[in-house]
Amino acid sequence: MATYKRILKNKPNANGTLPIIFRVYKDDLNSEFSTPFRIQKSQWDVNNLLVKSNYQGYKGINDTLNQISNKLAVVINRLESEGNFFTAKDIVEELKKGFIDKKSRKITNFIEILGELKKTKNAGSANVIRDTINKLKQYRGDDIPVSTINYEFVKGYSDFLSVTHIGGLGARMRDLRARYNEAVKLELIDDLKPFKHYSIKVNKNKRRIAITKEEIDKFFAFKYDEYPRYKLSYLTFVFSYYSAGMNFTDVCKLKKGQIGDELSYKRSKTSKPIKVPLYERTKEVLKELLTIPKENNSYVFPYLSDFHKSDVQINNRIKKTRTQYNKDIKFIAGKVGITANLTSYVVRHSFATILYQSGVPVELIKELLGHENVAITEAYLKEFSTEAMKQLTEQYL
Repeated sequence: MATYKRILKNKPNANGTLPIIFRVYKDDLNSEFSTPFRIQKSQWDVNNLLVKSNYQGYKGINDTLNQISNKLAVVINRLESEGNFFTAKDIVEELKKGFIDKKSRKITNFIEILGELKKTKNAGSANVIRDTINKLKQYRGDDIPVSTINYEFVKGYSDFLSVTHIGGLGARMRDLRARYNEAVKLELIDDLKPFKHYSIKVNKNKRRIAITKEEIDKFFAFKYDEYPRYKLSYLTFVFSYYSAGMNFTDVCKLKKGQIGDELSYKRSKTSKPIKVPLYERTKEVLKELLTIPKENNSYVFPYLSDFHKSDVQINNRIKKTRTQYNKDIKFIAGKVGITANLTSYVVRHSFATILYQSGVPVELIKELLGHENVAITEAYLKEFSTEAMKQLTEQYL
């Protein structure tokens, strides 16, 4: 008798997410049916074998998982009723055929496929896909047949973005490639290998992300008493730096109950628990925050309120406040003589880079940043100047 089970595999990828699969069993042998869904371990309900509601796209994923279960039951019942010999692999192959036939009849427009993928994502990923959809529509309109997505399409889209949009070309092309590959894996489309001869260019002269310790000290020397309107953004920058480069989104979401003898929170990006020492400078910032008017709620910073309940409301609010925050810290930078282009991302990169230049082991920096592996941390640290590397290595020569 053939059976099957939904499984969250225990081998994570680079960002710590785990794949959801179906494992089919028959006659002491098994075969796997992969889905395109990857989630954190904490987002999986081990009792009901479903995605928990703490993942925004859980409803769409669970509906698809239930559809696959129903289809598997039908396939197994049909093969058993026919009375012929079959294996677990045969069941999986029959299941794949059913999905290919169904999808190919219904969706031939790549824009629609992206829309279906967006439904299964959390708010952050859904926003990225929405941006890709909008850019593709600007390039080719609302109807883009899957059969037209080849090398010429990809190269033309890349050229279109480089002319019409300033910055973000690499990120947008990587997202298009990721979504295309996801659709192939789900067998929504046949793989025409449109990226085979296209390489996503990396600008070797890209702007510096991290700033130096001297520049950090300049920023800290800013007298916000002279410019009270910038006080909150100044305190946010300082707090983020001394909280191991805490991401702006996590700063906004930070609640009073997460602060004790240390900071304890979950990264919004990965859901990984993070613990950071509570330094004296951090305590000073928290004390100073009490002088800034805010609603009486559980948030530490006055960016969010009890009005912001849904993920959409929270993300929209954070996006809006981040824009103003970036403008404010650029103003402060100009006042203290920092020429680098400051953004909310600079703090995190600067924290990691300054620690590394000071001789702190990468493994410790990895833990403070909450990265899943050292490779991700090293990506933060690969923009050293020759002089910085010289200063760091001279002590060992």
